[in-house]
Amino acid sequence: MAREKHSTIERRRHGCLGGCLIRLLVLLGLAAFIFVAGCMTGIISNDSVTGKPTLTLGNIHAPEMGDLTGELGRALESITGFFGGIKNIKWPFGISANGLTVKALHAGDGESFLICADGFTMIADAGSGTGNLISAEILLSGVNRLMAAAALSSDDTNVGGMSTLLSRFKPQYFFYQNTQTKSKSYDKMLEAANRAGSESIVAQSGLSFTLGRGRVSVIGPVSTNHSVSADDGLSLRIDYGNTRILILGTILQSGGRELVRWQREAMPADVLILGSGGSAVSSELLDLVHPRYVIVAGKQDDAAVSRIRTTGYQTFSVKENGTIQVYTDGTTLRVDK
Repeated sequence: MAREKHSTIERRRHGCLGGCLIRLLVLLGLAAFIFVAGCMTGIISNDSVTGKPTLTLGNIHAPEMGDLTGELGRALESITGFFGGIKNIKWPFGISANGLTVKALHAGDGESFLICADGFTMIADAGSGTGNLISAEILLSGVNRLMAAAALSSDDTNVGGMSTLLSRFKPQYFFYQNTQTKSKSYDKMLEAANRAGSESIVAQSGLSFTLGRGRVSVIGPVSTNHSVSADDGLSLRIDYGNTRILILGTILQSGGRELVRWQREAMPADVLILGSGGSAVSSELLDLVHPRYVIVAGKQDDAAVSRIRTTGYQTFSVKENGTIQVYTDGTTLRVDK
């Protein structure tokens, strides 16, 4: 009887140890998956500061966003503790209470830009896919509701995830272009904006609105009669203090020539961001913009990128670095990768 009792206790002990070991292995596997996904998407990189983003449009004021970063930070630190303590973890967005931050995110084959000025926040484009990874990047930055979203393109590659973002964050304003070619993702995002209660605005050249102490202006397209629908895409200029950032969206060389012809005064900028992998670039456009930095986002045009680099402009590729962040206080300017 004693031997049978001892054998039962031993089986229970081994069963408990086996169950604990399985649970530990599952937890370690989950932690490894989260860590690898974070590295691939740019969620885990170098050190940074956090903030509380939101947005105001014109003289309409929006409530301040909540800051989720602290709670998520503690959760990730506990997970990464399984690896012996991962050092130098930063959130994908170092949003300062003051200044302008523009982050170009690697979003599948497409692009996405998170723009924050003095705590006022919007997103432009949402990349390919469902938008879940972009949603994670936004949440980890401390943003729990976007106040504005803009679709620079109608292509599935760049707005594939927009309907998810609109449904999740319910922005107060949604800017889009009335393009000739309407993809499935384009139709879905308009429906999602309607369900979210967003005020949908067809953005045309000349439209501008305040973003904190900055101003966002739509400089293109100048016309609506293009031979290719890509040139219907929106191009934005962001002015903050003495700094100017130009985002050309997904336009092609013909769209770039249109801007050079009709928007010469609006083109000079400190930072040039190319949403179409450099397709809009010509030597005339580069000479007119004369940027300190060029950032290539979205699907790569390797020949165009090589052409830009030969001009001597300091060039960064989102595809190569995962994420690129621009920060300015209106006077000084830096680019982090």
